Amino acid sequence: MAKGGGGSGVSPAPPRGQVYLPEWRRLYDRLLKMLREEHALAEELSIERAHLAAELELQRIGRREREEIFQARIQQIWRDEERRKRVEKAERAVLIGGKDLESRCYQKLVELGDSDAEDFRSFIATLTAENSELKAKLKEFESQAQFNENSVDHQQSGKDLRLELRKLKQAYKNLSSEKDKQISALNAEKDFVWNQFKTMEQDYIVTIKSKNIEAKQATEAAQKLQKNVDELQVAAQKKDDEIDRLQAEVTTAKEKMLLLEDELKQMHSLVKGKDVETGKNKDHQSETSRKSKKDINKTNRKSKSEGPVSKEKLRTSQVTPDRIEVKTSRTRAAETSQKRKRGSSLSCGSRRCSTRPLQVKAAVSPMLLPPSFTVPRLKTPTPP
Repeated sequence: MAKGGGGSGVSPAPPRGQVYLPEWRRLYDRLLKMLREEHALAEELSIERAHLAAELELQRIGRREREEIFQARIQQIWRDEERRKRVEKAERAVLIGGKDLESRCYQKLVELGDSDAEDFRSFIATLTAENSELKAKLKEFESQAQFNENSVDHQQSGKDLRLELRKLKQAYKNLSSEKDKQISALNAEKDFVWNQFKTMEQDYIVTIKSKNIEAKQATEAAQKLQKNVDELQVAAQKKDDEIDRLQAEVTTAKEKMLLLEDELKQMHSLVKGKDVETGKNKDHQSETSRKSKKDINKTNRKSKSEGPVSKEKLRTSQVTPDRIEVKTSRTRAAETSQKRKRGSSLSCGSRRCSTRPLQVKAAVSPMLLPPSFTVPRLKTPTPP
């Protein structure tokens, strides 16, 4: 009866196999849950940081490869352009040299034709002079023939002179016709050379126009190439800005990781302090339970000797230390809850837990973390 009365004064009897968790145990579970969440968040952040670092490295490698490819293309384009310019210059020089050679040849031919024509004119002048001399001689012979026409010798000499005159006229005609043919051939050759010279001049003008057009097109191509180079430089600048932004994100992630590591260290220190405090509470509870058992045994012995009046006093004496113990445990639980609220406000804030009863072993002392649990040390990656 005494035992039943003392127990009803402390707390209601829990169901068989279950006990209601005290406040410090609920705070312990809450803190453990917060630590696990922080640990999971730290692992996620470390994985995300590794992914960001890998992505940043891949982007840097890709940008470097693209820049090398673009530089190689630009160098190849410049080399091709320089080679094309040299080839065009050589072709132009060869073409101009060939045209100059042809023009000089034609000029030489024209000069030769002019000299031949001058020689032909001088030859014609000499022929006309000889012809005039022959005509003068012929007139002299005719005058002499008129004086000596009665003699036979004079008749014979006149016939010879006429025959010689006919021969000379025939030779003059042949020579004049041959010279006319030569003059006409030289004139035709001169006209042909002049036409060829005009044709070459027109071809040269057309070639110069085409070369000017090609030079203009080459200038436009160079301008387009310069524009492409500027666009590539702008794209490279954008990539650099993106890399700077990613590096800034990585630095912020590192700072967050450092903050989380500090919070984990603080939580770990709080957990260690709580373990020490729970050990002290357990020792104190064991001492108070021993004292209460001794008091109960004493009261039972006294109750057997004193009677029913002493039983009532015993009940009051049994209730009083239990109530004192409950008050002390409540004050300690309130202090520990305040400390835990302060520690939890550093990371995520206090969270409410359900107050449903859980099955626990009363004989086993609660452990805050398993023995194999260690605070994860995050590796800070070296900046690229």
